[in-house]
Amino acid sequence: MVVWSCCHTGGLVAEKTRLLIAGGTVVDPANDVEGLRDVLVEKGRIRAVGEPGALAEEASGATRIDAQGCLVLPGLIDMHVHLREPGYEYRETIASGTQAAVAGGFTAVACMANTKPVNDNAAVTEYILDRARVAQRASVFPVGAVSVSLKGKQLAEIGEMRRAGIVAISDDGHPISDSGLMRRALEYAKMFGMAVIAHEEDCNLAAGGVMNEGDMAIRLGLKGVPAAAEESMVSRDISLAALTGGRLHILHVSTAGSVDILSRVLSIAVERDDELRAAAQRERNPGLQRRTLSAIDDVPQNDGAVTPRRRGRVIRRAIVDDHDAMTATHEVIHDRADRSRLVERRHDHPGAAHARMILAGTAGCASPASTLDQRVSAALSS
Repeated sequence: MVVWSCCHTGGLVAEKTRLLIAGGTVVDPANDVEGLRDVLVEKGRIRAVGEPGALAEEASGATRIDAQGCLVLPGLIDMHVHLREPGYEYRETIASGTQAAVAGGFTAVACMANTKPVNDNAAVTEYILDRARVAQRASVFPVGAVSVSLKGKQLAEIGEMRRAGIVAISDDGHPISDSGLMRRALEYAKMFGMAVIAHEEDCNLAAGGVMNEGDMAIRLGLKGVPAAAEESMVSRDISLAALTGGRLHILHVSTAGSVDILSRVLSIAVERDDELRAAAQRERNPGLQRRTLSAIDDVPQNDGAVTPRRRGRVIRRAIVDDHDAMTATHEVIHDRADRSRLVERRHDHPGAAHARMILAGTAGCASPASTLDQRVSAALSS
């Protein structure tokens, strides 16, 4: 559980033995709760949740935190971070990364495979999990590489990594250009009950591009990236997911065309899911009338969640329209030399701005983050 004001947390909430978090807006989708509640916490566990003021007697003697104007949420999960260890400890370690996660309200993170060495074998997976256990902060779920060294040539040891503890496979920002390799990755991932997480970009179409293709790129004299560089790969991988029955999660969706492709596929999948439920009901009750669907029979088994990267209006529309949208911070730490190179290359790494967008779009909190800091500090120091 975390307390958020806009997109900040009181990271010390669980350290006192008994806490009463009073007057906050509790948002608990698992229990269909959204409204003003008081929450009593004892020894780091939720003891009771009640209407404002209802826990006064039970919470006698507890440290009180005034959460009016704040959200009280279950621990958040960030499904796309870069913890940088092993290999880049001068940028960040698993300990510092997970400490930052819990300070921001995230109790679990899934870390990408672009470490050094790459997480393409069980030894690296086990190292990451060992370091996470030592840190004792946020739970860490490693994502293994699809290909050896993220080079897109040869499948990594997927089964070995799965047994060691990975939860999915991805070459992260490296698109898998080889369609045959992508097919085999989906097939292998299906065998082990995992999804393939794919960055969709045709490198030949996007080569040298530094911004969206269009009039502005022409006026600035910069090479643009056409929307087709993304959309063609989205279409290809959805087709491969349909062929293999594998689970596909698409990263960095950024064009209206990609959103439309995904929305069409998801709407067909929903219709097909309804039809399967209706068929099961007919077996139990043959008197039910058969539904007529215009959807195709072979529907992709697609988890195509939408993760914002750029072209914000399009992505916000997809999230509002509920196209199975998911947002992630894409947290990534660079050292000063790296940042200088990124600025020179005009690359955009929105990072933490996504966390602000997540709650800016869902929370009507009026209190600034500093206000919550003051309330928590005051309560815990008393």
